[in-house]
Amino acid sequence: MGKKIISVEILIYTLCNTLSEIAKVDERLLGIIENWDKRILFKVEPDGPSAYLQIEKGRIIFYKGETSNPIIKITFSSVDEAYKFLLRRSVLPLFGILLKNIRHPVLLLQTFRLLLFAGEYLRPSVSVSNVKLGG
Repeated sequence: MGKKIISVEILIYTLCNTLSEIAKVDERLLGIIENWDKRILFKVEPDGPSAYLQIEKGRIIFYKGETSNPIIKITFSSVDEAYKFLLRRSVLPLFGILLKNIRHPVLLLQTFRLLLFAGEYLRPSVSVSNVKLGG
């Protein structure tokens, strides 16, 4: 496996696991998912990594692999496309994701809102500048 596909796999799993963990403690996230009974699939074509979230009763459970009949399917056409998107270097995959999931626009927007919560937790919130180490 190449470095890029391993990186994409780690990024997808980290994103899913982060959502699973913050659903346990973040009231804003709980407000979105409290009545959901849905599955959201993340997949990299043609044979890249995949993972899904089972959301039910205010909980998010993260699984590696695929699921049948997810309500939202976030598919990337290549490892390169997924890599650029997950590292916030490209928004182009967003248009394909939107078009594929047009049947559920409200759920898709709420899913992107969930992803923003994950980004908030994964991104460092404190920056340090002008720090002098030592005496």
